[in-house]
Amino acid sequence: RVREHCAGEIGKKVQASLVQFEGGGQPLLPGLTFKFKTQALEYQFDRVKKESDLNLLTVSGIVEGDVTTAAQEIAGIPAEERGRQKVTVSGEFKWTPSAGDLARLKDIWKANKTMEAEAKAIKEATDKLKDVEAQRKAAAKRMKDLRKEADELRRQANRAKRPAVKKRLMKQVKQVEGKLAKVADRDRELKQAGDKLADAIKKSTKSLDEAAAKSAKAASGMKGRFGKAVAKQMAKHSAKFIGRMLAKAIPIVNI
Repeated sequence: RVREHCAGEIGKKVQASLVQFEGGGQPLLPGLTFKFKTQALEYQFDRVKKESDLNLLTVSGIVEGDVTTAAQEIAGIPAEERGRQKVTVSGEFKWTPSAGDLARLKDIWKANKTMEAEAKAIKEATDKLKDVEAQRKAAAKRMKDLRKEADELRRQANRAKRPAVKKRLMKQVKQVEGKLAKVADRDRELKQAGDKLADAIKKSTKSLDEAAAKSAKAASGMKGRFGKAVAKQMAKHSAKFIGRMLAKAIPIVNI
């Protein structure tokens, strides 16, 4: 692609890119349009200065449009009082991140994805742990009732004068004790499952904390202003997702 420069200089700078993508975004306000272009491996050669440059990635964008109606509505100006004045917006930006910033953005993205995955794992494990704890609570009540029933049957058997009655009551005691043993076995299984879930939550929490530290470290090393803004938005997106996942899990995670 050849750009014409002022003073009639044609072909002063030659630019070419291996990959190019153009698109548009949702308007921030009615009447406002946003277009952006992403180029990968952009090569530039200045024929005057005899200098060349290779950019790994270049992101450029244009924001423009007539936002008169939106501005008047925001200002609360009644329709009958609106004049003929127009409010237009026009601006553009270009961002060429360094190789270091690209590497940091990659590290941030990977760390944020790890945090999101671990947050989801924590929520799932927490939900299962809550169910296990509810089952253990029910099992504890059931065992208490069965012990009470067995003790009462045993007292009745000890007071019984007729051997047949005593034998029948002791048989019932054994039946109740059999039920109690099954419930106790189930409670032990639930405890083991709960311990495994608790360990999984601790491991995921540790991994989440480590990923958060990596993301923060990479973000603090960003050099460009636009790159810092991108890193900040990435962090906000992940924080929103993680906050939603852990909203109900925090009490258990902190145990």
